[in-house]
Amino acid sequence: MSSNNYQEVLYRVAEETLESLAFMFTECDEEEKGKEGEAPTWVRISFSGPFSGSLMVGVGQPVLTELAENMLGTEDEVTVAEKEDALKELANVICGNLLQEIGGKEQIFRLEAPQIISGEEKESQLNRAEPQARIKLPLESGLAEVVLFI
Repeated sequence: MSSNNYQEVLYRVAEETLESLAFMFTECDEEEKGKEGEAPTWVRISFSGPFSGSLMVGVGQPVLTELAENMLGTEDEVTVAEKEDALKELANVICGNLLQEIGGKEQIFRLEAPQIISGEEKESQLNRAEPQARIKLPLESGLAEVVLFI
């Protein structure tokens, strides 16, 4: 699969997952969404099987809060742990759906537990290896970034 195909499949899978899991929809204006002041929260999930790699998902606080509220179906204040759990679950579902798309439904992959990582860990991984695909999804409350390494 070419890198353009990985980009397209990753974008589609991430967009569909955000819509179905968290009722969050992409917007047209990516330029405005890139101006979030806070550093994003990142999660990484590693996988192995016919091929191995990892997937990282990063979102700023407004997106993280909306994600947790929508997934929990609450308007009450959500805790840091609930926000992190929602992001981990999002990464888990995106990764599982993505691997079925690019590896085939008959293939078996082993997914590690998603882990919250620091911005430094994210940068370190980006410095060690070139991502297969990297996308940004503009959402109402900010950007979601997804990076795939194979």
